[in-house]
Amino acid sequence: MATSTAEPPAAPAIAPATPTSTAGVVPSSASGVIHVVPPTTDFSDTPRPGSARERMYNELRKRSKPAQDEPAPEPVKPVKEVKPVPAEPAEEADAPAAEATAEPATEPAPAKTEPAKKVSPWKLVDEFKKRAAEAEAKVIEVTKSIPSEEVRKANSEELQRKETRLKELEEEIIYANFSKSEKFRKEYQEPYDRARNSAMSELSQINVTDAKTGEERVAQQEDLMELVYLPLGQAQDLAEERFGKFANIAMGHRKEVRSLFEAQYYALEDAKKNGSVREQQRMEQFQSMQQAMTKEVGEIWSKFNESATKDEKYGKFFTPIEGDAEGNQRLEKGYALVDKAFSENPFSPNLKSEDRAAIVKRHAAVRNRAAAFGRLVQQVSQAEAKIAALTKELEQFKTSTPPVGGGAHAATAAGPASTRDSVFDALRKLAK
Repeated sequence: MATSTAEPPAAPAIAPATPTSTAGVVPSSASGVIHVVPPTTDFSDTPRPGSARERMYNELRKRSKPAQDEPAPEPVKPVKEVKPVPAEPAEEADAPAAEATAEPATEPAPAKTEPAKKVSPWKLVDEFKKRAAEAEAKVIEVTKSIPSEEVRKANSEELQRKETRLKELEEEIIYANFSKSEKFRKEYQEPYDRARNSAMSELSQINVTDAKTGEERVAQQEDLMELVYLPLGQAQDLAEERFGKFANIAMGHRKEVRSLFEAQYYALEDAKKNGSVREQQRMEQFQSMQQAMTKEVGEIWSKFNESATKDEKYGKFFTPIEGDAEGNQRLEKGYALVDKAFSENPFSPNLKSEDRAAIVKRHAAVRNRAAAFGRLVQQVSQAEAKIAALTKELEQFKTSTPPVGGGAHAATAAGPASTRDSVFDALRKLAK
């Protein structure tokens, strides 16, 4: 069979494609190769996505209010150049012409990002004003809770007074009952409690034989305190009997706890002794102060009583009068009554009811006499003035000469005739 040397049939002619706005395919008549020629595109008027220019265009479109809302045209993307496709072999010449046309390769469009919205500056001003008002309100509220300078000063002074009073009471309780004081608790009670608790935390791990039941049990605080109270020899024997091989440990704790216990005892004894000495000193100090006060009051008492008897206006009422025995006796009884009343206390619990009543009666008498003194002085002064006037008129009457024959008295140089009548009237009043 002869081998065929016929040439392959020629490729069908492809009509030239009409150029489009995006790309054109131009076949080469000489070589049969299809060339894809990208169109020339002007990007000078196309804004870059997301740029200020694009935002400005969008704002202008919104302001223009078009009749029909159409979506904004997508920006034209540049098309990459497509390499020529070589001619297919002869046996694939029957493929459709459309397959020979290569589609332009395009890059995926970048994701469109929304530009950040611009906040109005006036809105920011209002927001900061609101925040400032809220902060100012909070500051005012906090300021109201702060006490004023006067209140802080008063509180500070009150605190100082209380601290001073607390120190005084603490000092007093040391001598009155040292075991209740803060000093005793810190210096003696707390170390003793710590040592005892530390000993029991270790001894509670040891089993001992109960002396009453003969059974084993865990060591308790009573076992330790029994060793503390016993003398050294008896405590050693009991520790060996009860704690066995742990006797030395028990005796070591016993020594520490007993030492702190003795420190407490001697501290209390010293406080009691010092309290007695201090109480004796306070008593002596009080008696000395009482004596000094009594002396001072006595001196002042004598001074004012003496000045009362020498007073120009009232001294005559407080001193004896020569020749007036009855009046002087009454004055002496009055002084005795007042002195006795001043020396008695009706609130004394040792008094009987009748004695207390008598004391109160004397106090009431002194009160009434003292209250009436001013009025009596006024009445005596008025009576003395009146007596002096009448005495003067009487003296004038005594020096006058009666007329012969018992007739009417003649007028004298001392005064008009009416003076005689006034003298007679005064004598008649005295005669009544």
